[in-house]
Amino acid sequence: MNVTIVGSSGLSALTKMFTIDDDYWHGRTFLEIIRYAAVRTWFAYEELLQTHPVLAKMAISGTVYSLSDWIAQCCEGKGLSKFNRTRMLRSGLVGFSLHGSLSHFYYHFCEWLFPFPNWWVVPLKVIFDQTVWSGVWNSIYFTMIGLLRFESPRSIVKELKEIFFPLLRAGWKLWPFAHIITYGFIPVEQRLLWVDMVEIIWVTILAMYSNQKSEARLADDETNELLKDAVLATVFIERIAEGETKEDSKDDVIVAVSTDELSSASNGQESCESLRVHSVDTQGGV
Repeated sequence: MNVTIVGSSGLSALTKMFTIDDDYWHGRTFLEIIRYAAVRTWFAYEELLQTHPVLAKMAISGTVYSLSDWIAQCCEGKGLSKFNRTRMLRSGLVGFSLHGSLSHFYYHFCEWLFPFPNWWVVPLKVIFDQTVWSGVWNSIYFTMIGLLRFESPRSIVKELKEIFFPLLRAGWKLWPFAHIITYGFIPVEQRLLWVDMVEIIWVTILAMYSNQKSEARLADDETNELLKDAVLATVFIERIAEGETKEDSKDDVIVAVSTDELSSASNGQESCESLRVHSVDTQGGV
């Protein structure tokens, strides 16, 4: 199924590229078509920027974010036939619905905020981009990916607190150099195309990091549940061994296990035997 999807998408893109202007290709050889395909595709892209600028940028970002997540999964060891389509769709949806449209308005806002043509404006734009905009977009990305994974708001906020500044500092190793070109040489309407080319690398990193965090959190939750079930079973067996009947054990004992202790045990800091088990009498006594 995955191979079919990837093959169909690639074939569709190539077909669109080489048939973008049938009249232009008429009477030309295959080598001539290849030679001029990129030029004609660029002209078509510029025309689309004039007629539907936001939609064009949304489509580019959606494609890049989907492709980047697929690359991330390949880097994680998943083959072409085993990658997670739902995960790739989530990333593509965030890129299409939010990154393309928000970036369109952001770059125009940046030009309005720094309208000066002087060379010293470029560093100011880079600094603004890599503090304000980068922090805002990274937060939006991780929040939306978390919501699409049906994670709780508390879990999403906790993850954002953990990764916000490390991710921001990580971006400073890549984006300032790329944005010297972005703000120094590229016209505002073409900036997102250049940025999305660089983002193939960056979104791959984001996707891998986000997935690692998600898998680690799921593993911790599963470990906690297993520990809780083990403790409940141990206490129940001990009650039966002490002479209580099965029904008495169900009616008279409620086992309360500290969540913090389960978390500590799952991290190897404490053993299962150190978990405090409190027997609570349902008749009112502790």
